[in-house]
Amino acid sequence: MPEKILKKFRSIFEKHVVSCWCSDDILHYIIGGNPTLAKHFAAWLVHYKTNEDAASLLAAGSSSANEDIEVEAYEFPNESITLEHHKVRNGDIVVNIRDCMTYLTANADIDYILKRRFVKNHWEQIMAMSIAEETVDLFDEDTWVGHDFTSLKEAVLKEICIHPVHQQRCENYVQVSNQLYYCANTFCSNTHNTFLSSSPP
Repeated sequence: MPEKILKKFRSIFEKHVVSCWCSDDILHYIIGGNPTLAKHFAAWLVHYKTNEDAASLLAAGSSSANEDIEVEAYEFPNESITLEHHKVRNGDIVVNIRDCMTYLTANADIDYILKRRFVKNHWEQIMAMSIAEETVDLFDEDTWVGHDFTSLKEAVLKEICIHPVHQQRCENYVQVSNQLYYCANTFCSNTHNTFLSSSPP
């Protein structure tokens, strides 16, 4: 029974949470989140865009019109960080940057993301965020060394922060609770029927 409940929980989580927050339409919301993850998301975009442009130039000058030039994948650092403002009952949430970002971007269509209006409108600042020596926190101007991120910060507030989350995780728990109730009720009913059938007349 526990395996069945956990399998159901995972299925609902994938359907209602992962499919939403890992979608190409809003994956760039990472830019307005944890500063470290935002920096590496920006670096991932810039790395691909820069190398894609270079590959296109090489392909254009190649003698073979059908020659494919692969873009080397961006390597996220194998480091762990503590996510601020994400405390849970058991303490701080610590994630490995490589594991986290690889999971989030695994099925991403980066070409599509690069064409998103938000990304195109703030590309210069996204590039600056990716190469900044100090990790840029959009909500801490002391980290804005040598660059003004005001317009990006305002865009995050106006276009990302206003997006409601609809409490998908809570809804997930409700549905699993219903599954737990159903399983428990079925178990009790079967146990009761077995007891009656085995009782002497």
